[in-house]
Amino acid sequence: VLAGGALFYLASSTLAAAALFLLVELLERARQVELGPDAIDTGQEALPAFSHATPPPGTNLDDEEEALIGRAIPAALAFLGVTFAVCGLVISGLPPFSGFVAKLAMLAALLDLQRPAAWTLFALLLLSGLMAATALLRIGMRHFWTAQARPAPRLRVVETLPIGLLLAAGLTLVLRGEATLDYMRHTAYTLHTPAAYIDAVFSVRPIPAPATGGPR
Repeated sequence: VLAGGALFYLASSTLAAAALFLLVELLERARQVELGPDAIDTGQEALPAFSHATPPPGTNLDDEEEALIGRAIPAALAFLGVTFAVCGLVISGLPPFSGFVAKLAMLAALLDLQRPAAWTLFALLLLSGLMAATALLRIGMRHFWTAQARPAPRLRVVETLPIGLLLAAGLTLVLRGEATLDYMRHTAYTLHTPAAYIDAVFSVRPIPAPATGGPR
C-alpha cells in the first residue's frame, strides 16, 4: 500500500515538475521585462495584458493615476502565478491536488505499520512537504508579490498550452484518484511479487522464427 502511494506521488510530481520546468523560462522572462522593451515577447498570439487599462469614472486613484481598488491583473502574470501555485501545491503534497492524495495514501499506510521506522518516515514526509511549501512560497513572493512595478510580460498561447496540458493531466489524477491509486497499488504488488510475471513470461509458447527461402 505504501509503494502504491509512492508511485502515485511519483506520477503526479513528475507532471508538476515538468510543468514547473517549462515555467522557469517564462518566469525568467517576466523577471527580465524590467530591463527594457526588447525583453518583451511581441508575438501576435499573446495573452493580453490589462495592467494599463483606463479605470472607469469615479474610481479612487493614487498619485500615479492608478486605481486603488479593483486594479486589473495582467492575464500573462495571472497565468504564471496560478500555474506556479498549482505546481507548488502538487509538489508539496497540499490539497486539493493529486500530491495530497498520494501523500495521504502514504501516511495512512505508515500509520498501519506501527513501527519506529514508519514513524520516522511519517515525520520526514510531513517535514519535506513543509520545507517544499516554504521554499516555493518564498520564490512565489519574490516573483509575483514584491515586483508590483514590473511591466507585465507577454506570453504566446503556444507557450502556455504544454503547461496547461500537464496540469490538466494532474487534475485528471485527482478526478480519477481512486482508480489511479488502485492501479498503482496493483503495480506495486507486481513489483514486490515478480513470480507471477516470471511465470507468465515462461509459460508462453515461443513463436518460431519465419523460415527464409533464400540460400544460406
